[in-house]
Amino acid sequence: MGPKRRRGDALSVSLAAALAPVLAPAATPPPSPSPRSPPPQPEWARLTAAVSALFAAPPPQPGADVFGAPGRLRAMQAEVRALLRGRAAALVPDFLRGRVLPAAMRALAAASAAALADDADADDAGDDAPAPDDVEVVLEAWARLWRHLLPALLAVFVHVRTAQPGVRALALLAFRDEVLLEREAAVGAALCAPGAAGAAARARLAQPLLVTAQAAALGPAAPAPGAAPAPAGAGASAAAARLLGPAHAHACLRVEALLARCVSPLLGARGLYEDFAPAPVVPAQPAPLRPHNRSGRKMLRPLSVAAGQRLHTLSDLFAAAVAAHVHGGHAHARLDA
Repeated sequence: MGPKRRRGDALSVSLAAALAPVLAPAATPPPSPSPRSPPPQPEWARLTAAVSALFAAPPPQPGADVFGAPGRLRAMQAEVRALLRGRAAALVPDFLRGRVLPAAMRALAAASAAALADDADADDAGDDAPAPDDVEVVLEAWARLWRHLLPALLAVFVHVRTAQPGVRALALLAFRDEVLLEREAAVGAALCAPGAAGAAARARLAQPLLVTAQAAALGPAAPAPGAAPAPAGAGASAAAARLLGPAHAHACLRVEALLARCVSPLLGARGLYEDFAPAPVVPAQPAPLRPHNRSGRKMLRPLSVAAGQRLHTLSDLFAAAVAAHVHGGHAHARLDA
């Protein structure tokens, strides 16, 4: 090895030693929150714990206050107003969707399962009772939410007005994600049960399935008195899509597949369902688009629908199915007739 090579190696070693303190990684900082995640505030933690405790409490007696202690509702409303006055007021819907409502629905499901287990223990007179049925947990949680907790939740967040899906829709979607779809297999099996058992399950599960399926189509919350209405269109749709997250569309289709086993005929996003089948018998077809330029002029739009072209829309599918049933046959009428 020549002297020039040795001097170059020594220079590289000395340079690396000199820059080591500068290039050394510092102590790992705590993970920074995402741009849309709420900053840590004591109000957020207190409100999350208060709502979860409200959902975990047993249902009130007839005529009793669901909040229990006097002044509990006003205290929770004060926490919400404090959040709305802060710099993170715009993140309240994200806070509800991502933290408060999922925790509350998990507490509701656990409390419902515990109540059913206690009833089973009392009926079995001390014997080891089986775990509560998942379908019964869904129905018990839905009864508590629909009768008591949903009105109470709207009262707590009465001051929240956003251009995104409102508190009611967010609560129903949280019930869908944390309670209903977590027990999707058991609910689907109950809906497909033969005979009177399946008919009874369909009758009991119709309301939670219909309401949660419709919650995904709810528009923005009403504006506060005196405030300008929220702008509709692509901006509001983009905000709602960001809030609901990428898994929302898949969850909607999962609920639709359950609803098709409960309601027949059903016109859904995937097409027309019949005879309680989990798959559509007439799939929905997208509107066919093709270039249309007969005059030779420059096209203002790259694609357009040809004039006089018949589109197989969901309304066409539904009308064809109704016509087939009216005439006493199950064969589908031709859509291009």
